[in-house]
Amino acid sequence: MFKIKVELRSFWVWTSKRREKEILELYVQHAAKVAGTVSHVCNDMSHYVEGRRGEVEREWSNVFKTEGEADEIKRKIIAELSNGIFHPIDREDVLRLIFATSRPTQRLGAAEFLTL
Repeated sequence: MFKIKVELRSFWVWTSKRREKEILELYVQHAAKVAGTVSHVCNDMSHYVEGRRGEVEREWSNVFKTEGEADEIKRKIIAELSNGIFHPIDREDVLRLIFATSRPTQRLGAAEFLTL
């Protein structure tokens, strides 16, 4: 009986660590998309200042594309956390990290309207 409990516990720990790693890998992808969005906003503002309207529109399109991709990854992480086997404290920490990382793109969206 004791051996079965230890084996099940080991399996549970192994499974939860593997899932945690998958979630953190998704988070890295999300953070990269957020960074890409910020980069496109900077490029967009530079083009706007220089009066290059065509480039402004191209970068504007890139901002929305990368922001949408970041949001899709964020939704996937949230779904995984909701369905997964995570301790509530760990789940809350990951959610806070994701929302804090997303905050710049949410605020940059408002700044982008200045270039239109």
